[in-house]
Amino acid sequence: MPGRNLVNWYEATDSDTRLERRRFGKWVRKLRSYYNLSRKELAARMFVSVETVDRIERGCVDPTLNDFRQKVYKAVTKETMRISV
Repeated sequence: MPGRNLVNWYEATDSDTRLERRRFGKWVRKLRSYYNLSRKELAARMFVSVETVDRIERGCVDPTLNDFRQKVYKAVTKETMRISV
């Protein structure tokens, strides 16, 4: 059961690590809100799934994994090109 492994992994981490993940998730949520991005838009800019953004915001993802801090910052500050015809 994949869910059981996730629970065991989460419980095995110390409280400081969990706190850091929650803080990172809050930071991502605030940035996303500030830049008026949906989860889907942020996910597309980060080249990850919407589920990954959701997990980040809930504090389930280690921010040091895959340079998520840098990816989030680049994604929210990236300008999108709009083409009108």
